Amino acid sequence: MAEVLARWIRGRQVEVVTQGHAFVVDEPKEHRGEGLGPSPLGLLRSALAACTVATLLDVAEAQNIPVEGLEVTIDSKLSVVMDESRLSWERRLRISRMIREIRVRGPITEEQKELLLKGAEFCPVENTLTNPVKIETTVVIEGSSQQ
Repeated sequence: MAEVLARWIRGRQVEVVTQGHAFVVDEPKEHRGEGLGPSPLGLLRSALAACTVATLLDVAEAQNIPVEGLEVTIDSKLSVVMDESRLSWERRLRISRMIREIRVRGPITEEQKELLLKGAEFCPVENTLTNPVKIETTVVIEGSSQQ
């Protein structure tokens, strides 16, 4: 079975099923969606934030850093690469930069702060985003429901 299944519902809404959980992904209204769930790029930013929190909790536990609270925010910059000789759907929209801010509550020393900063680099999502990933794609044609 696939690790993630994404199934079109209607409009820009997609049902995603992964690890026994199902949720709706949708584009915001300004991108022809209804805003009924996070966008795909919102999920990517969320994955980095959540992974950073989990990784830093591991670091804090291993290094006995007295973390009382932890928040990670992600802002991003989008870029559009457009070749005028191509069709409009061939534009390449991508996140070109992510800005991560880590807020830690607790009696943290400067040395512990540096350990947390270094520890954030071990987040598997960051490691995936900062190194090229090969994506292999196939298309399977199924019978049409309109006969």
